[in-house]
Amino acid sequence: MGPDEQNDIIDAAIRILLEEDRCINVGFSPDGVSIRFPTTRKLAEFLGIPHYYVLPRFGEMERDGLIRREERVGISTTPAGTQRLLS
Repeated sequence: MGPDEQNDIIDAAIRILLEEDRCINVGFSPDGVSIRFPTTRKLAEFLGIPHYYVLPRFGEMERDGLIRREERVGISTTPAGTQRLLS
């Protein structure tokens, strides 16, 4: 996945959080700041693509160190992902 596709996911996440959810969950830790992402289903619906297309994109973003996925917790940015989201 190229930077443009990652930017599309990040842009969609920001728009969902600000325009639809009207809520941003921020976590603070010794490692840095993390922001909770919308669910993959919500992102897929917003982007108008099937849910199973979002999962590999998230896998690549996780491999690139931008997000982390935790079972039963959800998806959130890493410090690097937070920096990219805010830039």
